[in-house]
Amino acid sequence: MSFLVFVSLDNLFGLLTSKLGGTETLTTEQRKKLSAEQIEEFRKRFGGRKVRNRQKELIKCQDESTGEIVGCVGLEVSYVSLKNGWRTNRPVAFMSSLAVDKQYRRKGIAKDLIKAAEKMVNKEWWCKECYLFVEENNAPAVKLYSNFGYETVAKDEDETSLIPTSDGDIKDIDTVLLCMKKSFNGGIFDNIFSF
Repeated sequence: MSFLVFVSLDNLFGLLTSKLGGTETLTTEQRKKLSAEQIEEFRKRFGGRKVRNRQKELIKCQDESTGEIVGCVGLEVSYVSLKNGWRTNRPVAFMSSLAVDKQYRRKGIAKDLIKAAEKMVNKEWWCKECYLFVEENNAPAVKLYSNFGYETVAKDEDETSLIPTSDGDIKDIDTVLLCMKKSFNGGIFDNIFSF
C-alpha cells in the first residue's frame, strides 16, 4: 500500500494538522496560520536545493494507488537543546516531525518510518545514536518510541505547544517535553566515525 521516498514540501500541511490536539475542525484562519508556520518550519529545516544534503532529510510514506502523502518523518544532524538549558555537547542525529494521516494510522506506517529513519541514521550517516522530542502527555507516541528502545535523557517542563481552539483561535499551551535517545551498535565504525 505504501512506500518510503524522499519528499518535497508540497502537500504536507493537511497531514501535519491531523496530528494536532484541540479542535477537530479548523477554521479558515486557523488553517492559514498553522499552514504558514508549519511550511516555514519545514522550509528552514528541510528545504533548500534539490541535491540531497546528508545532514538533513525528509522521508515520506505515500499511498501507491493515489499518490497521497500519508506519513512523514524528518532527520537532521544538529545540536539538540531544550529551553531549560539542557543541550548535547556535539551535533547528533535528530528525528522530528513524525506524522501519519488519521485514516492511515494503526497500519504500521509510523513503525516503517521510524525503521527507515534509523536505517539512514545508523547505516548511511554512521551515527551511533538518535535523539527525538515528544510531548510527555502523548502516551501513544512515548510508548511507540520506548518500544523501539528510546529512553528519556532530559525533560523540560517549560515548553509550549500550538493548538487550534474550538472558538477559532490558536493558542500556546504549556506542555512537558521529553528528549529521548536511542543508541545503536555500529561495530567498527563506532570508534572511527561519530558526529
